[in-house]
Amino acid sequence: ARGAVLPRRQLLHNAVATVRIWRLAADEVVPIATPLFHTGGWHALLTPALHAGATALLLDGWDAEAFLDGVRAYACRRAFLVPTQ
Repeated sequence: ARGAVLPRRQLLHNAVATVRIWRLAADEVVPIATPLFHTGGWHALLTPALHAGATALLLDGWDAEAFLDGVRAYACRRAFLVPTQ
C-alpha cells in the first residue's frame, strides 16, 4: 500500500485559510514548539505563518520555561500547543 502524499496545493490552501481565520500578520512572531515532522508542527502554525510573512520562533524540543521566555521576549500573540504541553 502506498502512503498518503499531501499535494502542495493542499498545503497552500491550509495556509491561506489559517492566515485568514487567525488573521495572521507579517509583523507577528509565532513560537513553534511542536515537532516539524508532525502535522501539528508543520501545518497548524508554521506554514501559515510563513505564508503570512510572519517570523517563526523555532524552539528546540519542549521546555516550558524556554517557551514562556520566548513568548514574553517576542510579545507573541498566539501559539499552537498540544494538551501535554
